[in-house]
Amino acid sequence: MLNTKQTSSELFSRAASKQPRIQDLFSSSRVAKREAHLCFWPENRDAIALPTALIPYGDDLEALFADVATYHPQQSPISSCVHVLDSETASITGLEKRSLARHLAADDDLSVRTFVGLSIGEALSSSLALRATPELVSYAACRRTLSFAVARTKSIFPSYPIERLAQRWVRARELTRMESPIDVTTTVRTIAQLFFDEPSYESNSIEEGELYAAVGLYLSGKIGGDAFTDEMLTFYPELASHLSSLDGPFEGRIYAFERIAAAIAARKGNRDFDAMCIAFFCNQILPGSLSHFGLLAPLLAKHPSIVVWYGVFNGASPEFDWRSIYSGLGLKLARDVIQPFSFEARPVCDISLEELEVLSRLPLRSDLVKSTQQKACLVSLAPGVDLYMRLTTADDAVQADELESRKAMEDQERRSRVMALMRNALSLLDQIDAPPSSSKKSGRKSGGPRY
Repeated sequence: MLNTKQTSSELFSRAASKQPRIQDLFSSSRVAKREAHLCFWPENRDAIALPTALIPYGDDLEALFADVATYHPQQSPISSCVHVLDSETASITGLEKRSLARHLAADDDLSVRTFVGLSIGEALSSSLALRATPELVSYAACRRTLSFAVARTKSIFPSYPIERLAQRWVRARELTRMESPIDVTTTVRTIAQLFFDEPSYESNSIEEGELYAAVGLYLSGKIGGDAFTDEMLTFYPELASHLSSLDGPFEGRIYAFERIAAAIAARKGNRDFDAMCIAFFCNQILPGSLSHFGLLAPLLAKHPSIVVWYGVFNGASPEFDWRSIYSGLGLKLARDVIQPFSFEARPVCDISLEELEVLSRLPLRSDLVKSTQQKACLVSLAPGVDLYMRLTTADDAVQADELESRKAMEDQERRSRVMALMRNALSLLDQIDAPPSSSKKSGRKSGGPRY
């Protein structure tokens, strides 16, 4: 790739008016100075006439995005056409060293199936937490997970820190008003760090550290299921008497699992380890089938991450057929994970996380974001790592307020009608129960005329 140094004015509009067309998003002397940015151009330039990647002067992404939105709004969001990175991200992703980033080999079955299982487990966990039916676990739901983001990022940028990615995923969901349960997020991050040998997780004892290490070895294929079970028994020795039933006839395995789960619950130990252990033995009922998560649903209140563990243990099982699971959902997820990436190609996202952060200071408008879908935007967490997030614009907020107001008025009207009906009903009851009038009483007592 070729690189040049150019100012914002030179890049976006040499004849642009210096008068802002919308409210100023950012006040900084850097905007006025128009310092030169480091621009990267592909060998074959296209009609857009912009670089495909750019490092802003002084790594000030905030000033660049505000400058474009203020002075060149017709080109905002600029991150939909140009990969905008700071120097640290450029170093991690190898921007200045190569144009084509590494991607997972198509035959890397272990990595693909493990993270397909983890993505489905994370999506299932969210679905069950909302008391939704399992059928609602779709490709779109899996594609939004942190698990997918990690798999995609590591497939093209092996040295990208998982902790950094997890923080960006959480922030993107905050900006788009989507939930990110702390227990689930922490568990997915820990599993990913174990798989990719990034020891940033915390353990409270030597035994816990050894069990965490065994999880990493098992998920990465360095030890088998029997060896991992032995490691598990050093932490849960009371389970040894129940394990033989898990290897017996199928009809007895669920009963054996229920006894194992009860024994772990009675122990009252480390909650995260308990969830991991229960999920592992749940998978042993029928390894790789993903068909027994319903047994774990009642435990979600105590162990919010238990279905996430169940998903990843399914994925790590050699029996897990990720190509056909959920009618081919895994196959499509794998396609997205191993898709090659090149800095010579333009972004396909609607907006980057940093630019979304800047533009969110003012009420978002659909014509400003220019999202691919009406109620969702494709947000870039890192170059080539794009996830759909909910898009709530200012118009949506106004419509929501109007809908809430209309609903409140309708509720008030219904209450008024019900109260009127109740008053009428009470009035009728009073008339039925009222004593007869004095004239009628005297007529009945007289017994007729006297002679």
